[in-house]
Amino acid sequence: DDEDDPFKGLQGEERLAAIQRYFAEQARKRQEAQEQEQREQEEREREAASGPKLLTEDQRRVAMMVSVLETAVPYLSGQSTSVCVQAMSVLEHGIEAVAANGGAEREDGEGQVPLWPLLHACWAPLLRRLHDPRDAVVLRAAQLLVEVLCRGKTFMVTEPPQLLGELVALLRAVPRHEASHTHQQKRLRTLLACTARVAAGWELERSLRRDAFCACADLLGTAVGGEAERALVAFAQQDAPCVWW
Repeated sequence: DDEDDPFKGLQGEERLAAIQRYFAEQARKRQEAQEQEQREQEEREREAASGPKLLTEDQRRVAMMVSVLETAVPYLSGQSTSVCVQAMSVLEHGIEAVAANGGAEREDGEGQVPLWPLLHACWAPLLRRLHDPRDAVVLRAAQLLVEVLCRGKTFMVTEPPQLLGELVALLRAVPRHEASHTHQQKRLRTLLACTARVAAGWELERSLRRDAFCACADLLGTAVGGEAERALVAFAQQDAPCVWW
């Protein structure tokens, strides 16, 4: 059909040249279309790689642990006693979750990162709470610090002497004649229980163990004598020669 012929009116070599140019142009357009499609595909892949990933159930659980621990730590220095204590309760759940998952691992920009170091991130802020003027905060912090040690036992190997030294200082800060006071009894019972757990769980330097043993022995015969005796037994079970001190 002459009406559909794009080369109408051309003859001989001129017509042949026009046909060649036509098909070359068509080939060029197809090549450009393919290259554009390839660029768009690569852009979609880059967006998918840089965008939020669909996490597995385990990855979501790990992400939640990280969020719990990282969110709660700043509240430990809060002025409100209830907020501070509640933050420590939240931290305890996060620490339990880390331990229950064997330390687990989380994703970051460079791959898998173990979660055990998060326990170290909690340690220093909790240790500072032992110097808080509020008894409720001090006692809850002491309990949680011992829990951190017990949950991350193979990972937390340098911290027990530090904590035991702090517990001994807190025990000795209460004069013996005040041990029968009701508010001091609660404080001493909690501190003695924490001391016993640390004594029973870790190998410690003899001088530090002796200081702690003596601090507990000073409370024998007081209203908290039973707790003091249990702490001494824990020391003796870990290091029998201490009974001769």
